[in-house]
Amino acid sequence: MSGKVGYDAGLPRDDFMPEEKILTKNQIRAEIAYGCVNKKVHKNADKSQKEEEKKYLQLARSFPALVHTCGLVQAVAFVTAKEKETGKDYLHHLETIMPLAPETLAKMSRSADLLEYQRLTRDAMDSAAWLKRYAETLLKES
Repeated sequence: MSGKVGYDAGLPRDDFMPEEKILTKNQIRAEIAYGCVNKKVHKNADKSQKEEEKKYLQLARSFPALVHTCGLVQAVAFVTAKEKETGKDYLHHLETIMPLAPETLAKMSRSADLLEYQRLTRDAMDSAAWLKRYAETLLKES
């Protein structure tokens, strides 16, 4: 007899511990966002690389507010039209975090029904928040 009382009496304690590490959605998003933004960091960057980092930082800061005020479809369309390569990189990072196939966020947000659109918007806002946090941390303005 093991001396335990209750439903687990006589069972070894290891039977109740999961073998795999369980992560929350936010932990997964944070890890992916860190990897995406970290790729944008250039050590000993020249002027054009610093300018690219600055544009990415500005977009990461403004995108959540843009989604909040205009909506996801309009925000994605704006970034696609106005932000060129920086916008393309940012949207790719957002899709990676959400996770979606490349270049599907715009199409899905245009064609989604109301509940799906709301879910996409919430996921995009949560993912964009992580990109913003890491961009502000890793891409410091000089």
